[in-house]
Amino acid sequence: MSNFVNGRLYFIKDEFFDSVGDGYLKMNKESTKRPHYYAFEDALTGLLWVIPCSSQIDKYKKIIESREKRGKKHDHIQIIKVSGIEQAFLFQDMFPIMEKYIENPYIKQNAFMEIRDPKKVAAIEKNAREIIKLIRLGIKFTPTQPDSIRIEKIMIEELKKENGDVNYEVLGTLIEEQIANSTDALIICGTTGESSTLSHEEHLEVIKFAVDKVAKRIPVVAGTGSNCTETAVYLSQEAEKFGADGLLLVTPYYNKATQKGLVQHFTTVANAVRLPIILYNVPSRTGCNIQPETAVELAKNVENIVAIKEASGNISQIAKLAQLADGCIDIYSGNDDQIVPILSLGGIGVISVLSNVAPKQTHDIVQFYLDGKVKESRELQLKALPLADALFCEVNPIPVKAALNLMGKNAGTLRGPLTDMEEKNVPKLAQALKDFGIELA
Repeated sequence: MSNFVNGRLYFIKDEFFDSVGDGYLKMNKESTKRPHYYAFEDALTGLLWVIPCSSQIDKYKKIIESREKRGKKHDHIQIIKVSGIEQAFLFQDMFPIMEKYIENPYIKQNAFMEIRDPKKVAAIEKNAREIIKLIRLGIKFTPTQPDSIRIEKIMIEELKKENGDVNYEVLGTLIEEQIANSTDALIICGTTGESSTLSHEEHLEVIKFAVDKVAKRIPVVAGTGSNCTETAVYLSQEAEKFGADGLLLVTPYYNKATQKGLVQHFTTVANAVRLPIILYNVPSRTGCNIQPETAVELAKNVENIVAIKEASGNISQIAKLAQLADGCIDIYSGNDDQIVPILSLGGIGVISVLSNVAPKQTHDIVQFYLDGKVKESRELQLKALPLADALFCEVNPIPVKAALNLMGKNAGTLRGPLTDMEEKNVPKLAQALKDFGIELA
C-alpha cells in the first residue's frame, strides 16, 4: 500500500484472520468490530509487524509497576502517548502480516492516529526487532500470545509465492498436467525453469521435488549444467542421489571453452555419475557451440553420453551431425519451429518450450511422425508455428511464463534480470494462444 507509514494505526482486513486461523486473534476479532493495530515495516522479511494497543492504562501500569518492584524487565509492555492519548503497546502480542492485509488507516477527529516523534518511532522499532528475535527463537511472553512463529511461517510462505520464490504447489500442478497430457519425460531446471537464477540449494530442492512428485511414472531429466566443471559435477551427483533418471548438461556459458575444453568438461561430469546424459547445445545463449565432430567424439568415447539437444538453429550443422554420428548419439530438437525438420534427419523427439502450454499437441507432432503419419505431423508443426514464434517474441522464459499466467496457471513473476513481458506483446501472445485453441482464464 503506497501510503503506508510506520507507527500509524491501521485496520486489518477480515481475510487475514480467516487465513491464519489463530484462536487468540479470532477472539480479538470477535470482540472488536474492526481490529486495528500499529504497524511497522520489517525490511528483513518484507513483512509488516503489527502491535496491539490497549486503552486500559491503569491495568498495564500496575503490571509494569509490579515487574519493576521484582526487578523484572517490562520491555514487552510500554505506555506511549499517541495524539495526546496514553496507550499501552503490547509487544508480546505482536505478529507479522503482509501489506495486502492492511486496510485503511484509523482516523480520529479527522486526524491519523500515529506516533509522530521520530525518536519514539525509532525506539519502538528497535524494541520491536528485539521482540521479533525472541519470537523467532520460540520465546513466549504471556499465555495469551498468539502463535507468532506459526503465523510468521504462513505469511513468509505466502510472501515467497508473490516475490519470485519457488511455488511448489503450482509446480506440482504443472507436473501433473504434463503427465496427463502424454509428455514422455520431464525436464526440470532447464532454461525455461529459470535454473540460472536458482541458488544451488533451490536447484536441488526443485529436482528432488520433481523426482518425488513424478514417482517414476515418466523419466525425470535434471538440468545440472554449469560453466564451472566442479559445480556441474556436484549438481549432477546430487541429482543422481535424489533419483533423477538422466541429466541435461548445457555447454559452459560465458567461459567460451574450446572444443578440447568441452570434451574435457563433459567427460569429467559424465565419469562422476552413472546416469545417461543429454548434451545441450544452445550457442545463442552460451556463446559456445558444440561442433558435430565434438559431439560424435564424446558419444563414441563416453558410455553415458547418449544424446544431444540441438538448439543451434543451424539445420546444416544438425544434418552434418546426423551424418557423422550414424546413430551413435540421439538427437532432440531444441527449437519448437524445427521439430519435423530434425525428425526428418533422424531426430527422435523435442525438448520443448511449446510443450509448457501445449503438451499434448507437442507430443503429437513427434508421435505422428514416428508412427509414419508425416502429413499429420507436418500440419500440426505448421499450425504451431505462430504460437512458437509468439513464445519467443521476447527472451525465453518471459513469454511462456506470461502465457501460463494468461491461462490461469498462476506461474508467478520472473527473477531478475528478467522482467515481466512488455505490455505491447501481451495481446499478440494471447491471440496466438487462442488461435491455437488454448483457452485463457
